[in-house]
Amino acid sequence: MATLAGDALQAAAFQTVLSAEGPWQEKGSFAPAVAAKILAEAAGEQGMCGGQYFDTIGDGKVLHTAEELTVINDKKTGALLRAACMMGVAASSGYRVVEERCFEAARVYATNVGLAFQIRDDMLDVTSSDTELGKPVGSDRVNEKNTFVTALGLSGCSQLMEQLTQEAVNALEGFEEAGFLSWLAWEMSVRNK
Repeated sequence: MATLAGDALQAAAFQTVLSAEGPWQEKGSFAPAVAAKILAEAAGEQGMCGGQYFDTIGDGKVLHTAEELTVINDKKTGALLRAACMMGVAASSGYRVVEERCFEAARVYATNVGLAFQIRDDMLDVTSSDTELGKPVGSDRVNEKNTFVTALGLSGCSQLMEQLTQEAVNALEGFEEAGFLSWLAWEMSVRNK
């Protein structure tokens, strides 16, 4: 049932993207097709499914290095955040001409925010409480899951998370409307839930 539900939800996501109404219908824009291609790459073997596979086969085995964890999580969390940001840029093409630098800024921003988010999540599994987090903490250790905390320690995680957040914010330089996204990146880096 879980596999069927996952398959159905992926199909529903593509149906939603490809049937989205907007100004692109009148202008003959390919925005929905571009967005669907971005989503397909993020959900497939080069994205979430591939990252989840590598994450699953590594549990309980030899400790992953920080570099290996980065690759795994970039495919999982990062791929979907990247897709969301880049699909937003694609959708805006129905309103105006979108420069390639907009896609690149969205890609870099989301890549860094996604990895910082995962690192913070790993840290909260060690430092938070069940009540504060809203789910059981310590489950990574119990399940022998390799995390950034096991690879870098809490201090190393804090430093890397701050660096990634700054790189995300730097990717938005030159975009007037980026204030909210910069604020969001920093807020996520200090979240407690």
